[in-house]
Amino acid sequence: AKIELVAPSTGRLLARGACHSFPSPTDLDASASYDDMMAFGAARVKRAVDEAGDNCLRKYAGVLLADGLRSDWRDPPAQATPASTQEKPETPSPLAAQLADDAAGPNMLPTLSPSTPPGSPLGIRQIETKIGQPPFELGATWTIPDHGGPFPAVVLIHGSGPSDRDETVVVNKPFRDLALQLGERGIASLRFDKRTYAHAKSISLETAVTMTVEDEVIADALAAITAVRQHPEVNERAIFVIGHSLGARLTPEIVQRDGRVAGAVLLAAPARPLPEMILEQMVVAGARADQIAAARAKADRLAAGMMGPTELFFGASAHYLDDLERRAPPVRARMVGKPLLFIWGERDYQVTGKDRQIWQRALQGVSKVSIQTFPRLNHLMIAGDGPPGPAEYQTPGVVDSSVVDAIATFVTATVATQRQ
Repeated sequence: AKIELVAPSTGRLLARGACHSFPSPTDLDASASYDDMMAFGAARVKRAVDEAGDNCLRKYAGVLLADGLRSDWRDPPAQATPASTQEKPETPSPLAAQLADDAAGPNMLPTLSPSTPPGSPLGIRQIETKIGQPPFELGATWTIPDHGGPFPAVVLIHGSGPSDRDETVVVNKPFRDLALQLGERGIASLRFDKRTYAHAKSISLETAVTMTVEDEVIADALAAITAVRQHPEVNERAIFVIGHSLGARLTPEIVQRDGRVAGAVLLAAPARPLPEMILEQMVVAGARADQIAAARAKADRLAAGMMGPTELFFGASAHYLDDLERRAPPVRARMVGKPLLFIWGERDYQVTGKDRQIWQRALQGVSKVSIQTFPRLNHLMIAGDGPPGPAEYQTPGVVDSSVVDAIATFVTATVATQRQ
């Protein structure tokens, strides 16, 4: 399969090549801007998956870094045959530039593979369904224990960027891990494809640059909660939200607006302005000093209100970022009045101790709030050792059972308190 990739923000051809060798960082047009390269990384992966097929996907293990996409192309299985003969794919959706990298949130890695639920463990059912209304119906998966209902249940809310229901990041699937492990502990769940993943091709550039988190996250999260509440095997008084990263940032508002959920878990919840977090991530990712300086200058313009509403900062419009900052999640969390469990991994280089301290100060003296940290866990709640960084996401892992145990204990204790 041959692939051409076009920078969504400029329409410039960035690279052309065959699946078996495409592309190396040197294939980038030398005149491409930094924003182009960031968009290129996300668009390139999406196009490799959508157009080149599973052969490329099996060979590909890439990490989106500040200077583009460093890649490691592996030899395909001997029996593999080309999955596609299409010579030139369509130009990537403009949404790839808008939201595909986690410039719209603190994850700087794209989703690489579609949701592919494995066989369920013994005693758990996985059932495909849909939530929402046309034109934005979303594929979803129930994970339900076989016996003992009605069950407590959780709704899983993704981080930013187009994400499948498993919240796939390179080779890891944290939402699938959570659903299966919670199911083994008697807790049902609903996870769903994000609107910007399921409908990326139908969202125009004009729509993308005026999008807010209401469109991207909150409306579908509320629809998912409603769907869970209507399920006959769910205890409607024992529904919880689990938000990760951007999803955690928005969880207080989601809980407050629904008004009936029993509580919430916030995994790797950010609190600082996204431009500040992105600049830190650039340093960890090894960006050049001139790239960091250019990004900082753009962040300063954004903070000063000097960017037009449709102007992009790392793929996110100024309108989107301004709307996100106005939502003030720590302030909302003080007013929720429901049990909240915060969990952070101390090896998370994306959402750091600085964010945790902001939440802790804001919630000081607020009842029903508990905080747990885990020394070996990264942003995906997967254990590791040594300095963290983007390359870690290339290694397959599973959400640590200690996190699942903490969530299950929180859910069980909250439900027990309701009965008293």
